[in-house]
Amino acid sequence: MKDLREQTYYELLDIEPSATQEEILKAYNKARITYSSNSPALYSLMNKEEAQEILKLIDEAYSVLSNHARRKQYDENDQVDIPLPSGTEMAAQSFPYATISTPQTPPVSMPAIPPSVTTPKPVEAGVTATTRFGSYKKDASFENEIKNAELFDGTFLQKIRLYKNVTLDQLSDSTKISRSYLDALEGNEYGSLPAPVFVRGFLVQYAKCLGLDENRIAQSYMKLMKEKIKR
Repeated sequence: MKDLREQTYYELLDIEPSATQEEILKAYNKARITYSSNSPALYSLMNKEEAQEILKLIDEAYSVLSNHARRKQYDENDQVDIPLPSGTEMAAQSFPYATISTPQTPPVSMPAIPPSVTTPKPVEAGVTATTRFGSYKKDASFENEIKNAELFDGTFLQKIRLYKNVTLDQLSDSTKISRSYLDALEGNEYGSLPAPVFVRGFLVQYAKCLGLDENRIAQSYMKLMKEKIKR
């Protein structure tokens, strides 16, 4: 997944570069609520300090995009960060949204997740491979299908999970993602899923647990989800 500091201000607020000021404000308020909320989903993905760092980046994005001159300069510089005015504070009270208290929920410790496999080796018939949950017999044809796939929807992800002999309960226990969210993820039940930032985080953890390329998985699924929601 693209590091937050590498994302454009538009990506941070999950809006299009053509967004209106009203859409920018709405997205900003939504992002502030998402990362300031006392949500178990949030703290299954990051700790309090990480959430506060993201809030700082979100405030920075809004500070630029809500100002016509700074936004124009930002766009003309190919969306490269521009210096903010001297003394600019990124505190919550700087912008027009409802006051939100800082969550006191303690961070949830996540189990260490090994790096995903981005360059699969040639598959030999009958070879047994392992995941953190156990072993499975490799199928050269299906391994190539995964390697060459461009679309990773919930149905295909479920097929991969079953192929690798991993249960939803095992994934839920390892990632701390609720079984209901995992069911919705694999069932393409977008209306039952939380905010996009959480869904992307779920996909990254899901992919890592199965030894998949999390960037490909998250980008493909989120693109499909966004297209379906628009309809």
